[in-house]
Amino acid sequence: MHRGRSGRSRTATSPASSAMVLERFTTSARKSATQCARETGVSSASVRRILKAVKWKVYIPKLLHATNDDNPNRRMQFCEWYQQVVNEDKEFVTKIVWSDEAQFKLNGTVNRHNCVYWAPENLHFHADKAVYLPG
Repeated sequence: MHRGRSGRSRTATSPASSAMVLERFTTSARKSATQCARETGVSSASVRRILKAVKWKVYIPKLLHATNDDNPNRRMQFCEWYQQVVNEDKEFVTKIVWSDEAQFKLNGTVNRHNCVYWAPENLHFHADKAVYLPG
């Protein structure tokens, strides 16, 4: 018997609950452990323990911007504008805040940090991200 435990068996990670959790993630891998815990009645810590036992990992999809036909022109215009502004004001680059934080939009676009999937290996999901939407 393990010294740190009370001797009580881990009922949340029993074969029946493990099968139920794995069945949920097999049908829909794009959910969080918390969502699965709510659906199955198993604690989220036990859900993570079950997934870890079968060597499943959490992956975050790569974010891709939706592209349009005029994207090359817009990118070129932006580069020309940026060069012009930097030539006029050498301190301009220090005035920009570069960030990889989540975005919150009123139109319901996906927050990148909350978009995960569980799988035994990386399936290289891509999430298209709409740009130029009202926020």
